[in-house]
Amino acid sequence: MKLLSILFFCLLLTGYLKSKNSSPQFPAGSPPSPLLEKTNQVTLILDLGSGEISTFSAVIAKTAFEALEKVAEKQNFKIEVQEYDFGILVQSINGLKNTPEKAWFYYVNNQMADKSADKLELKDGDQVFWKYEKSSF
Repeated sequence: MKLLSILFFCLLLTGYLKSKNSSPQFPAGSPPSPLLEKTNQVTLILDLGSGEISTFSAVIAKTAFEALEKVAEKQNFKIEVQEYDFGILVQSINGLKNTPEKAWFYYVNNQMADKSADKLELKDGDQVFWKYEKSSF
């Protein structure tokens, strides 16, 4: 009986040490837990150029384009894009297409973006403002 108790104690101790010294194992190819991924909650503001402005809070997105995509999907409107070497250029939002007079521009935290919307990474709390406006170029 005493030998059985010692054996049981050794097995418990071995299992305890193994679990304490090893990191959790995930199956190969499995995605990381959402709890481990950093998420950014941003606000997306959409100005259709006619005085109609819509604000969408708590949008979870890594890029300005992903934020626009998520809002478009939720609000059921279409986005048209053109892909270039530098990234994606938004051509149309909800039927409003880029023209020589007006086009879609976007701003992050009141600063005009300096790269394509799919390349600009957002931070938690950022404000993304898509505006259909006259070009100053």
